[in-house]
Amino acid sequence: MPPHHGEIPYEKRVAVVALRLLAGLKFAEIAEKLDLETRAVNKLYNRALERTENDSRDSFLAIAQNSRDGIRTGRPPIVPQGLEASQLLRELFHEHFELPIEVVITYIAGIKIARSTAENIAHKHRDPLNNHDLVRVVQPNKSALTHDVQDLRVQYAEWAIRERKNGAIFIFVDEIYVHFGGHPRKKPKITKPKGADSNLYARYDSAEQFQFMVWGAIGPYEDEIKFSFWIWEPETEADKQRAGQEINEYNANRKREALSQQTNAHVPGTVENHVLQEINNNVASHNQQRRVEGHQSNKRFKRKRTAEQVFKYVEFKRDNKKGGIDWWIYRNEILIPLLILYYQDIQRRHGNQGNVWLVEDNLGVHKKAWDSLGDMSVLRAPWMTNSPDLNQIEPIWGYLKDSLWDMRVTSSSESIKELAKGRIRYEMHSEGMRRCAKHHIDGYCDKMAQVQRHEGNNNFRG
Repeated sequence: MPPHHGEIPYEKRVAVVALRLLAGLKFAEIAEKLDLETRAVNKLYNRALERTENDSRDSFLAIAQNSRDGIRTGRPPIVPQGLEASQLLRELFHEHFELPIEVVITYIAGIKIARSTAENIAHKHRDPLNNHDLVRVVQPNKSALTHDVQDLRVQYAEWAIRERKNGAIFIFVDEIYVHFGGHPRKKPKITKPKGADSNLYARYDSAEQFQFMVWGAIGPYEDEIKFSFWIWEPETEADKQRAGQEINEYNANRKREALSQQTNAHVPGTVENHVLQEINNNVASHNQQRRVEGHQSNKRFKRKRTAEQVFKYVEFKRDNKKGGIDWWIYRNEILIPLLILYYQDIQRRHGNQGNVWLVEDNLGVHKKAWDSLGDMSVLRAPWMTNSPDLNQIEPIWGYLKDSLWDMRVTSSSESIKELAKGRIRYEMHSEGMRRCAKHHIDGYCDKMAQVQRHEGNNNFRG
């Protein structure tokens, strides 16, 4: 018998049941009469019989009703190729862009189609009203911003543009971990003929062997871009012991200074006495204003400050239990010998043309290191929460990692580490790095304008 393609009509199903149950014909005879396959007739009748209760298996009507196919559990039927269905799915893909395709079509659209069909619908040849493709890409990793943070980012952008128009320049500072071994940026992809064995195009990709923390600062230097960078190396035991002795001496000096200030605060005519009196006069004025307003609760009033409170001694301790960079290393290896000198050099070159601002995040290590130095006459720009995109050195790190992509290492020997450090130094001084840095520093105002256009959000590229 010729094979049957597609679903068997319900009329033929009823005829199969009648010829088998009432006429008593064999499955081969029924298949010949109805132009069906013997296997299909056998399967159809037995399945209908299984769906029928035991006490009704002699009833023609009961078996005939159960001859219909149930809900398919295998591959979903193909959706009609209509424009309306395609347009609906494309709108849902747009609206729920963060969800996988199969979730959108199954739980949101509520229809049953194959994933491959949905992917075809996402292409322009299935929807002539929209001549663009919808594709799945790697989602950018950006922090969700609250409305308060977005408002602060808009204010920051307005301030930065205003400062730039007044002749100010910005120095961008940050640090990054650079990994060696494996792939420094992402998993590499290959191009191969469709259907070919991927193993024939395999390439060895070793696991990560070691990493370096690289600190850097970039800023405009006359008509050029000036770099300052530093590669961190773990402390030895001798370094830790020496640092402990230096911190003890540092704390002893600060304690003597604090005690001297507390003593001078009680001596009329001294600077410390003037500071203490000014603070307590402000407290008295505040309390008097609250009395005039009729406040009776003590919570509304401030207490006078003592010399010990104003000139308080705080002991500094190291907190690098994990062996990384702490405030002491940042202070003595970066701030004093590198960043402050770098800042002062650019400030001297810039002259009286405008302010020189340092853009750096509020990491606890940074804040504590600056606090330990006191007033260094360095202008530090306000930092916004969850806003690494406002620091123009971030894309520089991306360029550095891309530049190191072809350096494959399979060991962590000292000689290999020295080669890796040399490669980092080479790339940081390369012409490509300078062009990249100049492009992003020159485009800082454009970045701030983007922040304004997006009302403080970070849902843009650049």
